[in-house]
Amino acid sequence: MKEQLRRSLLASQKNFCSNEELQSWFDPLTIKHSENPPSIYVTFPHRFFGSWFANTFQKIFEETSYELWGYGVNFYYDEVTTKEPLYYPIKQNKSTQPTNISQHFDNFIINGKHSWIISIIENILCSVSENILKNTSEEITQLLVLFGKQTTGKTHLLRAIANELSKIPSCSFKYTTTDELAFSLNKEPLFLFREHIQSHHIILIDDFQRVSSYPELQLELTILLDYYKDNKKILIISGTDHPLTWNVSKEIYSRLEVGLWGELPEPDLDIRFRYAQQLSKEKKYILPKEQLLIISQHCHSLRCLSGILHRTIAHKTLLNRELSEKELITLIKQTGEITSISPQLIIMLVGECYGFSANDIISESRQQQLVLARQVAMYLCRELLGYSYPAIGRLFGGRDHTTVLHSVKKIALLQDNDRVIHTMIHELIQKCKNVKNDER
Repeated sequence: MKEQLRRSLLASQKNFCSNEELQSWFDPLTIKHSENPPSIYVTFPHRFFGSWFANTFQKIFEETSYELWGYGVNFYYDEVTTKEPLYYPIKQNKSTQPTNISQHFDNFIINGKHSWIISIIENILCSVSENILKNTSEEITQLLVLFGKQTTGKTHLLRAIANELSKIPSCSFKYTTTDELAFSLNKEPLFLFREHIQSHHIILIDDFQRVSSYPELQLELTILLDYYKDNKKILIISGTDHPLTWNVSKEIYSRLEVGLWGELPEPDLDIRFRYAQQLSKEKKYILPKEQLLIISQHCHSLRCLSGILHRTIAHKTLLNRELSEKELITLIKQTGEITSISPQLIIMLVGECYGFSANDIISESRQQQLVLARQVAMYLCRELLGYSYPAIGRLFGGRDHTTVLHSVKKIALLQDNDRVIHTMIHELIQKCKNVKNDER
């Protein structure tokens, strides 16, 4: 485990450390890794080393660990002379992983329309904490179904819940998506798949509407719903649009009906304007309130609003002046809504471009043209979805994260030096963004 972490530090683009640097601060550490709950125990050679480490390399160490093992990992730091490990709270570092630790309740913008849903979630979190601390199994909401249109904050809310769960000692939970579950079911032995998903106190499943694409997974989810109900465990799911439109089996739907349903409202002008203000503050954009209001009035999704803000700042910088109201509205009209993109969509479109099937792309074949297609697909998953290298590796047949890192670097370099590759990547990105949701 320590060697795997060392290789990642040597290969990392963001947190690169030379071999000489690692010899000075990393090699002296004694590191142990525990799976349940996910924990990393670090022992320092002496107290002064620990103080120096905390002020210099602790952030790099934890960020790289998050990339490898997910943000739910707990860190424990100890001096060689101390009997019990000293607990250091997990730092809330930003992450590009699907379970993004920067998405929490503090930056989830709400108004009165969200009060019921937030109240239910807070009640669940409090009950979970009390039950685990007291080792009891008091009555608690066991199934929560969150749904709503795109860009209503479902994924943000699910990740915020996961973020809070990571702060509860001894709480075992899993954040995942329907696509990731289907991939695991296809690659793991059935008994191992069931053991993994049944071993947690709580499971959070995003993009549940996509379960209609996986008949075998529907059977396993039916079993999972029964198991969690019988064992008083908690299942929180989210999906796009109303559950009636999800096209799930009758068995799953009948089990969903007994849970609490919460519909997230589409962002109204109040939410959109406050989101524009928050994003401007985070990105240090300087725009008049009047322009933020105009953008909020014309952009009905937060994703579109974010894109318009970026373009407005770019045009303002280029012109070296504020945009007029007419110029701003023209800029807004030039931008359409951005459709959702999934790894499966990327793999399918790259396969079509190169003449391969999706199964070919994730296969073990080393045929030269197929390898290039696979590397392009990995690059697009990183660029368009922001997935971590280990997550992309799992999507592509369980490949090592260093293989993914090499692929991403190679395609990025080819883009700069090969006009054909550059044009092809650009066209693939546009295809991914232009595919309608009902075509996938």
